[in-house]
Amino acid sequence: MKSIRRHIICFICFFLSAFLVVECCFGAHGSEGCPDLQKFIQETDPEHNTWKDLYRLFKTYEGCDDGVYAEGFSDFVARSLAKHWDRLDELATLSLNDKAFKEFVIRHIDATADTNDLSLLLSNAQKRCPATATPFCSDIIKAALSALEFNK
Repeated sequence: MKSIRRHIICFICFFLSAFLVVECCFGAHGSEGCPDLQKFIQETDPEHNTWKDLYRLFKTYEGCDDGVYAEGFSDFVARSLAKHWDRLDELATLSLNDKAFKEFVIRHIDATADTNDLSLLLSNAQKRCPATATPFCSDIIKAALSALEFNK
């Protein structure tokens, strides 16, 4: 009788483990419904894509904001704000019209971003912010300071 119970318990443990692996890799937090990773990397390259492109990805792949995809979003946001500050007007307009997108962008100014990019985007927000975007720049500054503090 003890042997049968042991086998049943082992079978249940095996089944639950297998279920968790499948759910982890392919379920809601996996890559189901998300773009091919190589395609995603190309679409989140700020050298070839704009804030409008990121906005389209945000709307299309809202459920993909996790793991490697979230890091890709963060990299796009940090590098764009660091190296393409001249595109801030486009971001400010999109953010003004969609509060969820603004929150998405601010959330992706995080500790996974390159420290040099965080420092440069912080400097841009502090020294190069247009008067029309002062509240937005204030949010950028807070997020960048928090991310840099976390990286210390």
